[in-house]
Amino acid sequence: MICMAFSIKILGREILGFEKRSTGYTTQHIAQVVQEIMGTGTSAPVNESTAVKLTAFYRAVNLIAETISSIPYNVIKRQDEKRTIDYNHPVQRIVSRRPNPLMNSMQFRYAMTALALMRGGSYARIIRDARARPVELQVFSDPYKVRPFIYENRLFYHIAGEELPVPDENMFRILWTSFDGINPVSPIKAAAVAISKGLSAQSYGEQIFSAGGTRKIGIESPGKLGEEQRKNLSESWINEHADLKNVHKPAILEGGIKIVEIGIKPEEAQLLETENFTVEEIARLYGIPLHMLSSAKASGYNSNEQQNIEFNTYTMNPWYNRWEIESDDKLLYSSEINSHFINLDNTALLRGDSKARIEYMRGRFHLGSITPDEIRQREGDDPTGEPNAQKLFVQAQLVPLEIAGAKYAAEAMKNKTEKS
Repeated sequence: MICMAFSIKILGREILGFEKRSTGYTTQHIAQVVQEIMGTGTSAPVNESTAVKLTAFYRAVNLIAETISSIPYNVIKRQDEKRTIDYNHPVQRIVSRRPNPLMNSMQFRYAMTALALMRGGSYARIIRDARARPVELQVFSDPYKVRPFIYENRLFYHIAGEELPVPDENMFRILWTSFDGINPVSPIKAAAVAISKGLSAQSYGEQIFSAGGTRKIGIESPGKLGEEQRKNLSESWINEHADLKNVHKPAILEGGIKIVEIGIKPEEAQLLETENFTVEEIARLYGIPLHMLSSAKASGYNSNEQQNIEFNTYTMNPWYNRWEIESDDKLLYSSEINSHFINLDNTALLRGDSKARIEYMRGRFHLGSITPDEIRQREGDDPTGEPNAQKLFVQAQLVPLEIAGAKYAAEAMKNKTEKS
């Protein structure tokens, strides 16, 4: 049997392997492989620019990015058992105030987080002084121009348009979705079908409402029309009724002509259900409770309160860790790891809930883990200056377990002696 093998390459990748035999050709499915290379086939184009047109998507990205950017971000110094903000540390100005001349700290964190949420990862070049201290963080607005690669077991980044690669120690990176811990995966491309469906539904709804709520119609004639008659009838209808301001004008039909609606009705297309499904898909993608995306399916108040806790625990905590680990690793000397760390203080989120904040402070105060003056400082008040306000307190009725046990044993022995 005669056999000949050859292949076809697209974008430098071998996608088809043909093997010609006397019985014919055996191939892979072309559409499936091309779709894998070019992205998921969808009716509406899906990318960052189109995805943000969905308000649920925009809200999801904005919610996480604003949460990260709005909480305190400081260099913390460990001194004995105390942890205080080190305002004199060289990195404090960068993390808490201005990472670069174009951005303050809040804008920097928002941009880095939003880019990671939309493209799977974000990058900022670390500019260092003669002592290797970071003095500036320059954000790459297009992460796709940054390509990570490994050389001799070290991580580098190739920047489009630059000859020399950037070593990992000089690149501040926030990586979200990645299957190998190095290369980011775009969440938008991963959820392209759901986002495209939402965009298509939004476009369809826009077309319906821009036409005054009317749908595509057909003009039915009892007899056969000539080409000129067809043209005149179509043009006259368009002139009288096609414009949005004319949609409510009465139509005068003569000669047995009828108007017939064609196409799918919005209710039959389940337009509202499709839009709700899109919101649910985006909520699943970013791990956000539905009520935070203003969904019609949001649950009751008690459930929402529990979901808020889950949002902070399961959605935001990983983001806090990403920022803190990368900040410690790239912005501090290795010799400082035992004395300093960089912290995102998520307790600041309690400011919006006075009841939860009071309960949190009361619990810590009764456990002897916070002083009255520390509570005042967290609330933005000046310290009292009273010596007792700088002390820790516990409830008098609480005693260590071993003391309670000793007291119980002593009473038991006393009772036994008295009875004897």
